[in-house]
Amino acid sequence: MCSLCLFASFSIAFLITS
Repeated sequence: MCSLCLFASFSIAFLITS
């Protein structure tokens, strides 16, 4: 897992939950 990919998925999840 690359840190950038992980950050991207985390950001997407955060936007969805917002």
